[in-house]
Amino acid sequence: MTQSQPQRKNSLKASRKKKCPECKEYFRPFQSTQKTCEKPGCAIEHGRKLQEKRVRKERKERRRWAAEKKEELKTRNELLQEAQKAFNAWVRERDRGKLCISCGVPLNDDAFTGGKVDASHYRSVGACSYLRFDPDNVHAACTVCNRHHSGNIVEYRIALIEKIGPERVERLESAPKHYRWTKEEAIEIREQYKRLAQELRKERQ
Repeated sequence: MTQSQPQRKNSLKASRKKKCPECKEYFRPFQSTQKTCEKPGCAIEHGRKLQEKRVRKERKERRRWAAEKKEELKTRNELLQEAQKAFNAWVRERDRGKLCISCGVPLNDDAFTGGKVDASHYRSVGACSYLRFDPDNVHAACTVCNRHHSGNIVEYRIALIEKIGPERVERLESAPKHYRWTKEEAIEIREQYKRLAQELRKERQ
């Protein structure tokens, strides 16, 4: 009695109608593992789709593995450059539509799309690596001020005091000059500011 009950349950389960994933018709499978109806074309097509799914999954895994290996092989300087790029992009998004921190020229959308806006450091990376990714230390500026007038630093300081206040400017000016950023910190900063820049873009849209 105890042996026939499980067999009866399995038999009932196997004979329950199922919907063929290919032709969408209902059929009664001969066994619980049967996935399609008895039509040969349905079984072949279903097998082909399963194979394609397995291939896509394997390719995705290989791409993920390759990306992880590529990330592991990046040098500290390469990661810092990527972090700087992400941070600078966030600065430009944060200051979009405002004025150049140094000369006051409007930084409108035409300036941004034309590549005429830089993320300008008050204290440069070379002079103070500690403030490399400090939001108070970096503001959007026109390329003329940033690239051709070394940041137009006198006017930059005047505008910066008006923007963030003298106490925060003094904090920047008294900050340590050097800091050795690690690979882990660079990765964290890169991902953080990629996310923050994307959030600002979504808000603007």
